[in-house]
Amino acid sequence: MASGTKGVTVSYHIGYAPDATAPAQSASTGKGGFNVQSVAVADLNTAAYDSNATVTVVLSDDNGNALATYEGKVADATNALNLKQGSTSPNVEAVKNEAVAVNGKSLPAKA
Repeated sequence: MASGTKGVTVSYHIGYAPDATAPAQSASTGKGGFNVQSVAVADLNTAAYDSNATVTVVLSDDNGNALATYEGKVADATNALNLKQGSTSPNVEAVKNEAVAVNGKSLPAKA
């Protein structure tokens, strides 16, 4: 990466999700997992984009398989991008990679 080039960092907002098979018991048994409910993009130069630009974050596993897609407006990206309709929040332990794009143009990760 060229010196002086800034990248972005993705942070996760994690919540406890009870085991879907026995949600009533999971709270007491601890069965369930910690899922990525939403994401935020740090170090994003929001002023460089139109306020209606769309930010997309795709979380994937070790094999590059997409686990979930989060989407929202540039103005919301530094606070929280929510799950795109049709996606389900993945277990945080399954997430190994993330890709960030604004209006379909990929942004580099922070070095």
